[in-house]
Amino acid sequence: MGPRSSPGVGGSKATLYGYFKSKEELLLACLYADITRQSEQLLDTMLRAGTLREGLIELGTAYMTRRLARRPISNVRIMATQPEELGIGKEFYATTLRPAWEIFADRVGRLMDAGILHRADPWTVAMQWKGLLETDMFDRRLIGAIREGDP
Repeated sequence: MGPRSSPGVGGSKATLYGYFKSKEELLLACLYADITRQSEQLLDTMLRAGTLREGLIELGTAYMTRRLARRPISNVRIMATQPEELGIGKEFYATTLRPAWEIFADRVGRLMDAGILHRADPWTVAMQWKGLLETDMFDRRLIGAIREGDP
């Protein structure tokens, strides 16, 4: 590997940065691709299950396994260290995290429309479900108090 080449990219840093204005823009693009792909796969887990209960359990297990894995935890740590003035956290939430959760909230809303779930605000239900899943495991994993989640 030469001094200007990047591992896994197949080209120089100059070529890579020709596509992105900054390291922050590159970071956002990588996180967007990773989270969007994972969100779609996680929702498919729920939809493939035999019952809603089974689907939510499988989705919750898959979500927490993913959420507490090394790369997502590292990504959150990286995002948390970005200077607030750059606005990268705000952009990340608006373009990546919120839209991923809106997909789940939309699915919850459709289940409500079909009479399968009681009527409530789908976004609030999605965020409450997320909170119930994460309890304190995410915080403990983020600060290194645990190395993995408790199944």
